[in-house]
Parts: sequence; structure tokens; C-alpha cells
Amino acid sequence: MATFLDTDMSGLINADCIERIYQSGKKNKYGKLVGATAVLKDGSEVGLEFSWKIGVVRHKLLPVIPATPGFVLMKYECSKGDGEYVIKSPIIAWRLHGDSVNPITPDQEETEDWYHILFPDGQVYEQSGPLYKDEDDWLKVMREEMENEAEKKEEKA
Repeated sequence: MATFLDTDMSGLINADCIERIYQSGKKNKYGKLVGATAVLKDGSEVGLEFSWKIGVVRHKLLPVIPATPGFVLMKYECSKGDGEYVIKSPIIAWRLHGDSVNPITPDQEETEDWYHILFPDGQVYEQSGPLYKDEDDWLKVMREEMENEAEKKEEKA
């Protein structure tokens, strides 16, 4: 699977065409500041997405593998105005980071936020945390954590 990087001119470039990348801080022909520049195998240069620093580019070049269907990224949200809800997005791929992975969903390229994953067998995995037997068990804990946070805020007020 090919990896593509965003350029500063709203285009994509295949990572296989890149010889090397360096931190530039130059401006492109439109006067836009470019954080990193890619030197292509033909010797030409192209600015990468202007806000990217070299570490972001390295991260984007890490391997990505397709996800087995059935894994879902979940995020618990609770507010006084909107009430309680769970945002669910199917996981379509995983970005490999040595001995860990980050899920990638269709509605966001990748999350590095604290996340929870619903497994195809119904268990819920919390990043660097426990494995819950099912979604109801996970929701119970999420609600308790929100209640505890609300109590702490009231005590401070």
C-alpha cells in the first residue's frame, strides 16, 4: 500500500518518490511558510503541508496496515447541555509505532487521543487500561468517572 503526503499546494505526493526530507522554514512560491521540504528522486523539491514539522512527517511515514472488520473506536462524551452519548467510528487501519498502534478511522485520519476500542467479540479495550467485558460494563465505568470529575469540580467551586 502506497503512502501519500500532503504538499503545501493542496496536492499529494507518493512517498516512494521522495529521496529525503529536511526541515526548511522556507516560503513557497505563494509566500506560504513551509515547515518541511521533500527532495524528490528527480532532484526537484516540494514543500510538504506547511504546518508539518519533521517529526510529523516521520510519523506520517510509519507503516499502516488494514484493520480487520469489526473493530470500532469509541469516545464517551457527557455535557449538561447535550447529555450523554458515545461517538463510534469503524477502525479501517492501524498505524504501527514499534510495539504499539494508533487506530485510523474514515472520519479522522488518526487519533492519538485517549481512546477505547470495541472488539468484534463485544469486549472494550481502554488504551493502557483494563479490558471491559462488554460495552455496558465500559459505560458504567465512564459514567462513574464523569460523576467523580463533576464532584471534584463542585468541591473546588
